[in-house]
Amino acid sequence: MFVKTLLLALFFPCLISTEPIELTDQTWKKMLDGQWMIEFYAPWCSACQKFKPIWNDFSKAMSSKHVKVAAIDTDKYPSLSNRFRIAGLPTIFYVRNGVFRQFEGGDRSLNSLKKYITNEDWLKTEPIPSYIAPDSIIMSFVSSNFNIHQLFTDVFTILQDDYKFPAWTVYIIIAIASILVAFTAAYSIASITHTFVDGLFKIYTKFTRSNENETEKLLEPTEQTTATNVTTSVVEDQNGILDEEVNVEEEEQTESN
Repeated sequence: MFVKTLLLALFFPCLISTEPIELTDQTWKKMLDGQWMIEFYAPWCSACQKFKPIWNDFSKAMSSKHVKVAAIDTDKYPSLSNRFRIAGLPTIFYVRNGVFRQFEGGDRSLNSLKKYITNEDWLKTEPIPSYIAPDSIIMSFVSSNFNIHQLFTDVFTILQDDYKFPAWTVYIIIAIASILVAFTAAYSIASITHTFVDGLFKIYTKFTRSNENETEKLLEPTEQTTATNVTTSVVEDQNGILDEEVNVEEEEQTESN
């Protein structure tokens, strides 16, 4: 694959795209495989507009180094902005095999970006902890909540602008919808929890009964042996008593004679 790309770059450079890859909320997980440099930007951001030529040049420079360069529009995909906890623009992330690092190269010049990769300056940056990484369960939950909020905002706009509903009517509709969503979520969580706990209880009961059966099997021979020993002792005691009685009778007969 690398040889093919190199040959195309040498003989057919027009066929090789060197523009940054536009990632979306549907394709962002591509960055979990391989090496990526991702810029978060917005069309209205003046700093992003000034940085755009540098980012394009960096994308061209990385086309032969197994590093994919991408960009994400935070206006189009605000849920990704929340997932990555973007606080300012432009923001750059370096991702290597699913490990996230935020670029802290200082001036964000083309030279700094190149050195970050070629000199492996990214090793100087601590990776984002896995529990708050963009692909973690926590950040997925945050992103999902934002999507629900965005959905309600869109519904509010449509009902008020397109269907001319009064604002108070829209608020009531959204309030009822929110209650229904919350009830459905709570019911789903309760059902899942009940199923999980019930399954654990059944496994525990089965395991306990199995142990009890094994214990009973181990104790049965011991109990039988104990019962046999007791019976033998009783018989021996009875025989001893009979022998003593016979001896007493013999002694009495001897004395009488």
